[in-house]
Amino acid sequence: MDEPTASLDPKTSLQIMRLIKELCEERGLAAIINIHDVALAQMYSERVVGLKLGEIVYVIGGAILGHGSGGIVQSRAA
Repeated sequence: MDEPTASLDPKTSLQIMRLIKELCEERGLAAIINIHDVALAQMYSERVVGLKLGEIVYVIGGAILGHGSGGIVQSRAA
């Protein structure tokens, strides 16, 4: 999904993210979401991958995935 909470007020953004998470859990699905609000992503995601110019620059909530242009990608706890 591309920016499902763009231009929404904070309350509605939370509701949309909660709905996406609930639907995925109920149906056994995974979701890949493009979102610029890292804090919101962390609230509803098991893993957050940060990109810059198409390169992975950090991973929150998962193992180190590989190498970015600046060396080994940093993995941080959620």
